[in-house]
Amino acid sequence: MISTGKEQGFTLVEVLVALTVTALMLTAVYQTVSSASIAREKLAVESARHHTARIMVER
Repeated sequence: MISTGKEQGFTLVEVLVALTVTALMLTAVYQTVSSASIAREKLAVESARHHTARIMVER
């Protein structure tokens, strides 16, 4: 087979590298969103506690 230099497409290695990079990026995004969600829940609980304490002190 003679190579004409006009071959197009991706090699298997290129596809695997792209999938690996994408998977790593998605994992990082998921961890960030998960951490933010947990922090938000903790903040909501703490805010409710402060609100309850403020009401009790004002009585």
